[in-house]
Amino acid sequence: MPDLPENNPFQSPGPEDINVATNSQLPSFGLLVAGLIAGNTVNFISSISFYTDANYSVLARLFWVPIDLCYGLIYSLGLVVLIHSIYEQNLSKLMPGHWRLIAYLALITESVAWFVPWILIPLILGVFATTSKEAKIWKVHAWTVVVIFPVDLAAKLLSLYLQNYYSSMGDIGTVNYYVPWYSLDVLNTIIFLLNAAVLFITVLGIQQDIRQQTTRDNYHYLGLVLIMVLPLLDIVYRTYFLQM
Repeated sequence: MPDLPENNPFQSPGPEDINVATNSQLPSFGLLVAGLIAGNTVNFISSISFYTDANYSVLARLFWVPIDLCYGLIYSLGLVVLIHSIYEQNLSKLMPGHWRLIAYLALITESVAWFVPWILIPLILGVFATTSKEAKIWKVHAWTVVVIFPVDLAAKLLSLYLQNYYSSMGDIGTVNYYVPWYSLDVLNTIIFLLNAAVLFITVLGIQQDIRQQTTRDNYHYLGLVLIMVLPLLDIVYRTYFLQM
């Protein structure tokens, strides 16, 4: 791959490029408040159909609120980081946690079509990983996340196929049922292993940053932690609380 131009706006600094003073210039309090209001408002509007759906119990809707607020926080922080970086013209200073916050803004497009975020998020992360000058461990981290999305999309499509096949009263003893079923089982196992790998790589990346005294801000760590914890909370909610 040819060397990237030095003024590439998407480049992220390697350990030798990081300037503590530059990275300490965090978004203003006003921008943070505005971002929190905007992100949570958009998130609430996209969720209002669930909160007004009488098919779900009051408890089910109530228990969703803290998780929904976490989604709103991710949207808000991603929006703040993106606007601040564009305004300060320092997209080159974006860190791996920032990449994820910005990429996960694409979740808002789920209202257009449920599969759109599964296409946009890996594309955005792929751009950052390809053009970044970050340490190799963080590029591996980003590419591992990128791989998860097409696998997860395939699993969701297979799950929809099986639901439609079952609802149409098809013979579940045929190969048309068992092959997708076992394939779905394999895909879910792959997704679990990839997510475990992301967690392991994240720990290694943080350890490397500490050893090399690489400057990181709170947005970086929030981007890493929130987006790893939230899917687990979502799974727990759908398993134990959604049908209350």
